[in-house]
Amino acid sequence: RRSRTRRLHRWHRLAGISAAAFLIFLTVTGLPLQFTDRLGLGSRHVEADWILDGYGLEARGEVLVSGGVAALGDRVFLASGEPVAPLTGFAGAVRLDGLLIVAGLGDVLLLDAADGTVIDRFRLERNIRRIGIADDLPVLDTTAGLLAADAGLVSWMPVERSPGVRWATPEPAPAALADSVRRRVRSSLLSVERLLQDLHSGRAFGTVGVLVVDLASALLVFLSVSGLIMWWRSPRR
Repeated sequence: RRSRTRRLHRWHRLAGISAAAFLIFLTVTGLPLQFTDRLGLGSRHVEADWILDGYGLEARGEVLVSGGVAALGDRVFLASGEPVAPLTGFAGAVRLDGLLIVAGLGDVLLLDAADGTVIDRFRLERNIRRIGIADDLPVLDTTAGLLAADAGLVSWMPVERSPGVRWATPEPAPAALADSVRRRVRSSLLSVERLLQDLHSGRAFGTVGVLVVDLASALLVFLSVSGLIMWWRSPRR
């Protein structure tokens, strides 16, 4: 019996040493998750290329530019590469008196051309094909006809025809701008919260990582059971 107890002590000690590193790792990755909202982990993103490469994350698609605005997917950027508000689709953009009017598939953004601040957003119950300028006012070509903005850029009214419209045509962005936009989009694909969750569960290391976490969990169960047995057999219990 003493021999069995000594062996149990030895295995208990080995399991404790093996599980110690795992417990530290769980604490480091799990404790911040308890304060996700306070730390803003869901809105903070991982920018390290080697981590993003490990996840296989890439910003795919063609970067288009029009009127000093670039777009990739539902992300809109100034020509300087600074991100602005999201927009579904990209039908083009026009510049007017220090403003940028950006058209999506069903929304129109009114931006400050200097810093991209959103001044207003118009939601239209029709699909937008393109945007242009006529008589110093923006015009939208939609599936239900033409819409022209009023002088205050407050509302859009149907018009029968609008001759002399200079339509904005989205084109492929220059290589430098396209690379900048793709880097920006890529660095927003993985939140710190998601990374910590994957590390905590072992998913970040694939199947092997999950198996290691499962094994470490089994070690903790063994520690609990073996410790209880040793306590029960202790003559000073």
